[in-house]
Amino acid sequence: MSFILWLILVWSCLTLSDSRCPTDILVMYRMVLHTEWSEEKFPKQYPEWRPPAQWSVVVGRSHNSSGILWRLGKTASDSIKSFVETGKADMLIRESAQQKKGVLSEFFAPPVTQGVGATEAKFFVDASHDKVSIICRIVPSPDWFIGVDSFDLCRGNKWVDSITLDLEPIDGGTDNGYTFTSPKWATDPRSRISPIRSRYPKHPASSFFYPELEKLPRLAFVTFHKLKEFFLTKQINMDIKGESLKLDRSTDNHTRATVISPLNELTRFAAKQGNKFQKDKKKTMYSTEISAFRSKTEATTKSKVRSSKKHHYRSKSCRVSEWSEWGNCSKQCGFGEQVRKRKVIHFASKNGQPCPPLEESRRCRNIETCRNKTSGFFRWQ
Repeated sequence: MSFILWLILVWSCLTLSDSRCPTDILVMYRMVLHTEWSEEKFPKQYPEWRPPAQWSVVVGRSHNSSGILWRLGKTASDSIKSFVETGKADMLIRESAQQKKGVLSEFFAPPVTQGVGATEAKFFVDASHDKVSIICRIVPSPDWFIGVDSFDLCRGNKWVDSITLDLEPIDGGTDNGYTFTSPKWATDPRSRISPIRSRYPKHPASSFFYPELEKLPRLAFVTFHKLKEFFLTKQINMDIKGESLKLDRSTDNHTRATVISPLNELTRFAAKQGNKFQKDKKKTMYSTEISAFRSKTEATTKSKVRSSKKHHYRSKSCRVSEWSEWGNCSKQCGFGEQVRKRKVIHFASKNGQPCPPLEESRRCRNIETCRNKTSGFFRWQ
């Protein structure tokens, strides 16, 4: 009997290890972080000034096993140390750019400027980058933060529709301080990243030490909502500057939708599908092959006929103006959207070609604003 159970266990493990989501699908998710750090829940040493209780910018990425942001039980990298002690994301941004194969989507959410609040951001995942990690510094604190470590959004060959995860305070292991406003006191060598519990660390001065409680009240929680799935086809066009990538999606009712997202997030994904990218716009040229005319009159006549047909074709089809300039980014911090438009110059006749789209959007991001928002946190010199 035990042998049969062992076989079932092995088969289950093999099945789970082989479960992967479709490789030709790109998925957009929304991350919403809710914070519940209030004086009612955490009355001990609750920071009310210099600065009051708040949260840093949220840094996140979708990645594979080689693009890990942080790992519970491991020592913090230099970039994580800098972020959990100061709230500055500069080193994390540079690190993400270096991990080209491990990271698909890097995203940011604005800071929460009080203990209780919410913030959100959007990001992409695919079959090769199905994990998501986030990190957000607790302000003020020595090196404490909340976050998600490599959560897999692909479960049983399908993408998770929606899931909520409770987040507990975590010690970055780079500072020996016990209280929210402790002076800087570096941990050398660094300790392992570990959760902070109601009875750990066991020190009466610790700001999260509530020995009378079995577990701490919920400090924060995060929800991941699946927004859209995009099915890649061979029709992939890039604009001439390489700033955006359009992916066609065909649905059951033969309608088409388009998503535009940063090139550095999607190029690797589409390349794996065997699609050939063209870095220049396709230029349509009307070439006329005319055999040697026997006389100048015959050549002139044929030219007039061709010109007449071309004019007739244009008069039947819709004509539009040139694109306007790109508008401002919709988000002041992190990823947003820019829009540009064009107008109809001539509407199509009954049998003419219909008008093309009059509005186009692309994703954009403002990292500098995010950095500025994290630079004003008080810390001991």
